[in-house]
Amino acid sequence: MSATTAESRRTDARTFGEKSAPPRQRQLALLVGLDALVTAAVLTLLPLNYLSRNSAFGSALEISLFAALATVLLAGVGAYGHPVVRFGEKVGKFIRLMFASGLLLFALDLTHPGASDGFWLPACAFVLLPLGWTAARVAASRLTARSNDRTIIVGTSHVANHVLALANRHATGHIDVVGFVDDDPCRLPRNAPRVLGTLADLPTLCVRHQVQRVIVTFTTAPDAALLDALRKCGDLHLRVQVVPRLFDLLGPQTAGLGNLGLVDITRRRPAGVELAAKRILDVVLSTVTLTVLSPAILVISACIKFGDGGPVLFRQERIGRRGRPFMICKFRSMSVDAPAEEAHPVHGLHSGAVEIQDAVRELKHAAGGRVTRLGQFLRHTSLDELPQLWNVLRGEMSLVGPRPLRDFEVAALEPWQASRQDVLPGVTGLWQVLGRSDVDWHERQQLDFSYAHSWSLATDLRILAETIPAVLRRRGAH
Repeated sequence: MSATTAESRRTDARTFGEKSAPPRQRQLALLVGLDALVTAAVLTLLPLNYLSRNSAFGSALEISLFAALATVLLAGVGAYGHPVVRFGEKVGKFIRLMFASGLLLFALDLTHPGASDGFWLPACAFVLLPLGWTAARVAASRLTARSNDRTIIVGTSHVANHVLALANRHATGHIDVVGFVDDDPCRLPRNAPRVLGTLADLPTLCVRHQVQRVIVTFTTAPDAALLDALRKCGDLHLRVQVVPRLFDLLGPQTAGLGNLGLVDITRRRPAGVELAAKRILDVVLSTVTLTVLSPAILVISACIKFGDGGPVLFRQERIGRRGRPFMICKFRSMSVDAPAEEAHPVHGLHSGAVEIQDAVRELKHAAGGRVTRLGQFLRHTSLDELPQLWNVLRGEMSLVGPRPLRDFEVAALEPWQASRQDVLPGVTGLWQVLGRSDVDWHERQQLDFSYAHSWSLATDLRILAETIPAVLRRRGAH
């Protein structure tokens, strides 16, 4: 992927954000204000119990400070993410509001011991705050009802016409269709929005027409072209929904439009509290693992050192999140003269999956004859990866994520594959639990893209749980 292409995509995303910012900023400002008012109102009720005995706490200034803290906590749990006015529709998101409420009450208890004496006071506040914040979102929805999502429909078949009819019929869908995109457009109904361009023009058209949503219906375009267009829209913060092939069997869905069920494939934007939890998990588990396995680490280090007198660790430059280089650490598994040869760059590569895969295989084959007997054991048991926990503690890697690539591998990434660089590289990941070296380059990049596109803390925990069985099976560990 060229630097010019990547910079162009970031520029388009910034331009789109600047053009579409005013309506969203007004909506966010209204919602933040309502959240602060709800928080102040609930806290004002507290003097009926404890606060009536503490005039300093009941001051307007102190209530204002806690109201401001509440908006910060709500932002941390993702309460102001797009689409803000529909945040309270799902139970899972209401739980996030309850989590923010719990954090606020915890801060209240820390700063004012005794404020939560008894049970009913904290219990009522814990319930009233999320209910009030949900009501604020409903109010924001009513007050900003005009802010429908400007939408492009991909495809012009009868299904696309059905989506258009439903969008016009159901105001609660919040959809304003600005046009269609198709490589081979069909005849559209009279008075329907026009065809704006081809599938290849989709990212540019989304920026030009300030689009917030893309609905994908049936089109004759190849799947590869459709995937490429949608992946290029990834930086534009669009809501992407797909009409499934057998939509008649699905019935109405939460993300539906009338009686038409839609599959939401919008790129997930993790909340700040989730990223903080991921970092805490990395630090805690890495520290515990290094402590528990410290005897084994000392034994392995001694065996490597006394085996041939060479260095214990193998260091190599890898490319981390957002292109930042760092030195990855492993236990040395090859002879003393091998690391420099393995790190030798491969020149003249292009983005072809076959070419880059052959280059990586050639490097592994060239280094294979230099692997020591102890090194073979370390590789087959994945113990050579243990020093990377130090990279995790330094914040250069995470426990779970795409494996860090070398500079020539990053240069060979296609534009859609480059999104893997938006997250921290990991010690383990989907590639490791699904086959490691048995997985080819293209499938590996698809796995990395899927991880970066839909990351969640639950995904990390599942991958960590599956890593131990994958290591014990030793599948693809060579």
